[in-house]
Amino acid sequence: MPYAHAPITEALIDIQATGIECSLEELRSFADLGANTTEVREIRWNQFVIRPGQPAPVHQTNEVAGFQFWGPDRRWVWQARSNGFTFSHLTPYNNWRALASEARFIWTKFRSQTGAIPSRMAVRYINRFDLPITGDFADYFLTVPRIPPKLDTGLAGYLMQLVLPQRDLEAVAVITQTPMAPPRPDFASVILDIDLYRDKNVPQDEGKLWDLFEEFRNRKNFLFEESISNKAREVIR
Repeated sequence: MPYAHAPITEALIDIQATGIECSLEELRSFADLGANTTEVREIRWNQFVIRPGQPAPVHQTNEVAGFQFWGPDRRWVWQARSNGFTFSHLTPYNNWRALASEARFIWTKFRSQTGAIPSRMAVRYINRFDLPITGDFADYFLTVPRIPPKLDTGLAGYLMQLVLPQRDLEAVAVITQTPMAPPRPDFASVILDIDLYRDKNVPQDEGKLWDLFEEFRNRKNFLFEESISNKAREVIR
């Protein structure tokens, strides 16, 4: 359901791909694929090699793998990489139609110019809940850490991750929940990160690929609603 105060801080569509045949200069030139790109940043991959008997990494590479392209109001950013494409919409989030439409428009051009072959697809939504300190996390989330009473000296932090196969979609959902610094002392902030991906039998036909993204979006909504309580819904309505 739509929420007046949706907690989404970032929503993204990611397509990893093989067969990309272009230079870094060509990847950088893809800034023109997005409307009104105002900033270009390098994406670098750091790789370390650790050898037996060595106390520290003995080799490091810091290679440019692609570029980030930022929109004028910093509400969207997309990536052209040597291994794929990502389109992100940042806060304030608009809606899925806007996200999917813009992502598909740029991806179609990117694919036609690079020969990209989709090998992994994902939809990811990062939600931030700012909650008044009037109870515990179990009042807002249906899955929370359970601490035995004799060990409970107060919860200073936690990182919880659920990896849930979605067999009907040939996909996997990764739900991550963790606290973060609140906006003010009388609040507690929690990240609810839902990442749904498929890395086998990824559709190569454009129509089927984006039809499946629609199914991913619907499943993401289901996972979100089944993760929160009515009290959490009241916060974001």
